[in-house]
Amino acid sequence: MTYEQFCTQHGIQIVSTRTLSNPHMPDVKTAPMMHHWHVLLTYAAPVAGGMALRSMKLHYSKGTGHRGEPPTAAEVIESLASEAQVFGPDVQGPSFPEWVANCGLNEDSMRAYRAYQASKGLARRLRGMLGQELYNWLAGGQCEERIAP
Repeated sequence: MTYEQFCTQHGIQIVSTRTLSNPHMPDVKTAPMMHHWHVLLTYAAPVAGGMALRSMKLHYSKGTGHRGEPPTAAEVIESLASEAQVFGPDVQGPSFPEWVANCGLNEDSMRAYRAYQASKGLARRLRGMLGQELYNWLAGGQCEERIAP
């Protein structure tokens, strides 16, 4: 199943608004070359007796090769699924020292620590929006196909 099919099957929708910056991308060298978005993902979650609308707001950035096209729900879910795969079903994942070692970052960097906390927070928020079952599915790497550029 592709991420696009996953979003369609589960009714995940996106609303995005272009913005000038992404507060999670402080690198002044690359940030101006990116297209930044405020994103709202919504999901109508099945609950006892009906449906409950769940949502998640986040910043999302794309490179200039995307020619300013707004992100799709599938692109954002694919990105969030990679966070879920790092931190796992219980969102405990690697410790900060393990995470920075895997990313090739400096353990003494506050910027790296903030990136770690932001990544872990995204995984938790995704789990909160989708619920444990769908989150586990994404965290397990079930969507193997990449989105065509």
